[in-house]
Amino acid sequence: GIFGILLHLHHPIQYILTIAIATGVAFVVSWFFGLPKEEEQPETVPAVEAPAQEAAPAAAPAAAGETMTVVSPLSGEAVALSETGDPAFSAEALGKGIAVKPAEGKVFAPCAATVSAVMGHAVGLECDNGMELLIHVGIDTVNLNGKHYTGHVQEGQHVKAGDLLLEFDKAAIEKEGYKTITPVIVTNSDDFADVERHPGAVV
Repeated sequence: GIFGILLHLHHPIQYILTIAIATGVAFVVSWFFGLPKEEEQPETVPAVEAPAQEAAPAAAPAAAGETMTVVSPLSGEAVALSETGDPAFSAEALGKGIAVKPAEGKVFAPCAATVSAVMGHAVGLECDNGMELLIHVGIDTVNLNGKHYTGHVQEGQHVKAGDLLLEFDKAAIEKEGYKTITPVIVTNSDDFADVERHPGAVV
């Protein structure tokens, strides 16, 4: 560097010549053997897109600022999690969400997803859009050990929106003293800026 001349004050001319030679050689070599110029980009973009590949890639998680909608996996009335009467669900310990008072005993896939867990009374889903859902039919219904429930999917199975996941005998479960109110939880709700709930709606 040019400031290195301060270390060579006893023979500065030689140092300046060394710098000049190094600079000149580098310039000449770069001039003749340097990298080729980048190809000029076309000024306009073709209006027709390239044909899609046969195998479409899996859907990516939502981009920042994008809104994702979760439809109800059951028909009934949407209510706040506080109405479940369960401390863990009410405190949103497993994630934010909403509960549904079911009108019938059928649970459908709300989106295209891979089944991550099947627990008799509950189903876990890893949606293709990056959202993770837990659909828990009833409160404390784990004590029934799958009684009054009929599963239609297996762990690892890929489902599409509208596929039947689970059937349950609503009357029989309630007769045994259990609520059938069903929390629908976004278990990775921390990955999102917010989870908006719409209780009071018929879904």
